[in-house]
Amino acid sequence: GRHLDVEVNAVEQRPADLGQVALDHRAIDDVLPGRYYVRFDPDVTARFGEGTSSTALLATYHPHASSLVQARPVSVAPGEVLSSIDIVARAGAGSTVSGRLLLGGRPPSVASLQLLGRPEEPSAWIVGGSVLDDEGGFLFSNVAPGEYRLFYLVGNEGGISAGAVDLTVADGKLPSLRVDVPEPVSLRGRLLIEGTESTSSNEVIISLMPEGNIMHPACTSKPSSDGGFLLLGCSPGLYHVRVTSLPEGHYVEQVLSGRSPVRDPLLRLDREAPELKVLLRRGAARIRGRLASRNPAWYLITAETESWPRAFGIAGRDGVFTVDHLPPGRYSVVGMSAPVLSALHDSESLRALQARGADVFAAEGEHLEVTTPVVSETPEDLMRQR
Repeated sequence: GRHLDVEVNAVEQRPADLGQVALDHRAIDDVLPGRYYVRFDPDVTARFGEGTSSTALLATYHPHASSLVQARPVSVAPGEVLSSIDIVARAGAGSTVSGRLLLGGRPPSVASLQLLGRPEEPSAWIVGGSVLDDEGGFLFSNVAPGEYRLFYLVGNEGGISAGAVDLTVADGKLPSLRVDVPEPVSLRGRLLIEGTESTSSNEVIISLMPEGNIMHPACTSKPSSDGGFLLLGCSPGLYHVRVTSLPEGHYVEQVLSGRSPVRDPLLRLDREAPELKVLLRRGAARIRGRLASRNPAWYLITAETESWPRAFGIAGRDGVFTVDHLPPGRYSVVGMSAPVLSALHDSESLRALQARGADVFAAEGEHLEVTTPVVSETPEDLMRQR
């Protein structure tokens, strides 16, 4: 599609007798067609008012929102020029957020700390970052009142731990926080292939992908010739177990933590976690799909009993895609013109997408062909329509 020009105006809301005062005017060029959230980011030192009660300008989404869930997206079509997008900038007194971040009771060797407005995604707006001092101390200045999530990524010679802490910021200074992060743990496991004594594990990769929006390096391992593997230095928490580069025609039949099946497949990892067992079986199903769209589009495949994507990717130029190594079961196959990545972690959003997809059943070893329409609405739009 053709590129667009978008002009954005930010204005400051003053008392009624003063009206609105222009703060900034920007022209954004070379914008591709789509739906966008537009945000005004003021200079963090910008203040207005008199005396000690001066107020800071706050980052604001169009038209006058503090977070993405309250914001109103703008749509731009090919060749369109949006001449005016007005944002009424918010204002408020800033606060100080400070504290100590420890790993196993000690200051970590390495650390990354970011403060985000809830319920923003980690890929969205970062309120600020902080560097720890020698005692693990951190400080965020001029934080606007609101709901926040403090994301941390800390490490030592034993590995990396990550997580998040929710907090509410009101006017003034908050009590000092203490965040004591559990140390990284390691997990042993074994890969088994049903009906054979050989593991055929040379190319198989076992990965733990964190649940939710906690962003940190994934724990991965390749089994040895006897099927044993070690996931080293992983952050304690909840994970989805991913097994990739499977042998031809095989699928993951079951994942066990000790003797207990890992459901969904969600694994709770801590120092007490028993050995992980991954059982493969021959007889994988295959879905070869075609998206009913002339434009490039994405495909999403989810299993009926799962709340996470089984497969997600972009189709070829002809709209065709192929997904192998599927266990037998019922699946929803849906196409998307503009996927919202955060929706792939939200069970309600996934169910809204599933309702618009093609419903298919794949028997063991079956190769299916399916054509599915492409959904142009966002998951939020679909949930409002339900």
